[in-house]
Amino acid sequence: MVIEKKSAVDSFSSNVSGWSGTGVTYDSGGGGRLRINSRDTASKTFSYPAYANKPVIVTLTATKIDTWESSDVFNVLFNGTQVYNSNTTGNITLQGTFNASGALTIALMPNSNANAEDIYIDN
Repeated sequence: MVIEKKSAVDSFSSNVSGWSGTGVTYDSGGGGRLRINSRDTASKTFSYPAYANKPVIVTLTATKIDTWESSDVFNVLFNGTQVYNSNTTGNITLQGTFNASGALTIALMPNSNANAEDIYIDN
């Protein structure tokens, strides 16, 4: 995952890079990536006070695990506001805004109807 405003990169090369949540684990496949279990949430706050209220671009690669039905979606929230809600994965670029304190909390949520329908996140 790349935060363009600060060129912050979570490479997931050896751990979850500060992401937290139930059902959030490191997966060594593909050079390292974040794995989020179905219906769980991974979240992380990026804090850059000098960028308060400034726009930000976030780029990530999302890969579905198992077979997702058309009703299964991947949700992304920036500071509690939904910015992505789609069954489409792959390379995703999202725009948002740091809050008044210069923080951006990102929440990633695979919402599928089967336990094995998880998602991998990489940059």
